[in-house]
Amino acid sequence: MKLFIGLLVVAVPLLMFANVWRSHQYFDLENRVEALRNDQQEAVERNKRLITGISILRSPGRIITEARKLGMEMSGSDQLTVIDEDP
Repeated sequence: MKLFIGLLVVAVPLLMFANVWRSHQYFDLENRVEALRNDQQEAVERNKRLITGISILRSPGRIITEARKLGMEMSGSDQLTVIDEDP
């Protein structure tokens, strides 16, 4: 009987410590998951902005405007030369 009581005296505090330790781990992991979710959301928003920027830069109207600024002009069909790919 004394052995059983002795085991209980040792086991109960150990189990309580283990419970507190696990709770601490859980809250740490919960904070890390929340931080990762925030990072992911920021990355998604940045990706959206970059895609929008790419679509603006690739628009034909913008390319034509920039080409004209550089002194380029549209070529006519009589100015085109077709080059055969095979030698």
